Amino acid sequence: MSRLRAAWDRLWFSPAPTETLGLVRLFVGLTLVMKFTGVWGMHRGWGALKPRLPFHDGLQHGPFRLPVPGFDWLPPMTAASQRSWDALALVLAVLLTVGLGTRVVSAALALLLLYALLESQFNYLHHVNVYVWVVCIFAISPVGEHYSLDAALRRLWARARGRTPRTTVHPILYQRMLQVFLSVLYLTTTIGKLTPDWFDGSIFGALAQGGFLKGPFKATLLGLFPPMFMAWWTLFAEGLLSVGLWHPRSRRVTAWCGVALHLGIDAMMNVTTFSYLMISLYLSFAAPATGQTSLSVDPSRPLARGLGLLVRGLDWAQRLRVEAAPGPMRVRSPEGEVLVGVHALGRVIGLLPLTFMAGLWVDLGLGLLRRLRPAAPAG
Repeated sequence: MSRLRAAWDRLWFSPAPTETLGLVRLFVGLTLVMKFTGVWGMHRGWGALKPRLPFHDGLQHGPFRLPVPGFDWLPPMTAASQRSWDALALVLAVLLTVGLGTRVVSAALALLLLYALLESQFNYLHHVNVYVWVVCIFAISPVGEHYSLDAALRRLWARARGRTPRTTVHPILYQRMLQVFLSVLYLTTTIGKLTPDWFDGSIFGALAQGGFLKGPFKATLLGLFPPMFMAWWTLFAEGLLSVGLWHPRSRRVTAWCGVALHLGIDAMMNVTTFSYLMISLYLSFAAPATGQTSLSVDPSRPLARGLGLLVRGLDWAQRLRVEAAPGPMRVRSPEGEVLVGVHALGRVIGLLPLTFMAGLWVDLGLGLLRRLRPAAPAG
């Protein structure tokens, strides 16, 4: 029983850095800004890059109103109040992204989104419900301790008073809540799709006939992938995402399955920023603690020295600790894995904010090569 209790405590209450929470908040905030400016939807082609302000987000108002039972006391949404709702939602999304008053802003944003869901059942949108849960977790979590104006202002205040900025240790509980929520979400959606129309692929025919599949990529994707393949790929990817993100060895492959799945959905369906939100939540499984991954470069080699300077400039999340050491370039991960040469370069590309999408593919390919031909042993 004592071992079980200790394992439970390690799972939920072991100390953990909060950089991960800061990254999740930053990217989720960006998806909210995209949502409330109308800049989303690969199915719209280049039109996805054109802001649509004010963006009304499909909320319903008018004589037909169906409040959620028990919430008919909420004031009804009108054309004027919807404009105010849109403006306030965008302001709160921007504040959440830059990290100013993060907990208060998260709570206010949760209440604002919850009002839209409860005011009328016509307003129910699955991805808005997901946002409500996520920002509720933000409201009770230290999501503003990194990559935020809150953190910058605390540092300035401490320096002005001649003090060292305080470092607070938090349990991993907050990160675990996001991880468990994401896994349960994928598990339940997978179970909900275990129906005959998904097994035989007819669901995609129904979606096409109903006009739910659209955009310039629709014909190409439907031509490349038969409906049964897409249905089974969806079942496989969502089932894998419910468990595969938890294990470090399967995490990268699982994340890329999720990215491919959601970009495919966004290319053919109007799901607003749902795909981007789900991909952003994968970061809850990242371990971006400052300096836990080391990069060793030889200062006597101009190319290696230049790479070190480039990494220092592009590593905005400060995940890499650049060190001078003779010999080939090496990367040592927090788990103790040592990569050398081109394998190390692939890992670096996957850790930098500007290149991590391409880097995941590079690192995945190099990982397969390492299994066929292991990298040189560490010295």
